[in-house]
Amino acid sequence: MTLLKEDGSLDVEWINRLPLEEHFKVVESLTEKQFKEYLSKKTINESVNYPHKTYVDKPMEAWGVDALEFIKKMRNSLK
Repeated sequence: MTLLKEDGSLDVEWINRLPLEEHFKVVESLTEKQFKEYLSKKTINESVNYPHKTYVDKPMEAWGVDALEFIKKMRNSLK
């Protein structure tokens, strides 16, 4: 397992190429300092958490957001 590059920094690219189960094991084994470094080097479009399933009790027709209501609330929150 090669967590560090030659310069001593964390090899985030190597960690991200690991199969999912190995990736979890490696990330769980990082120290707090290494984990903070790992998070700081992730690209912007990568989230901190992995996606998870969400179950909804509503029928599919009820899914979604009223865009106009959302925009109205956002505008009011910025005032």
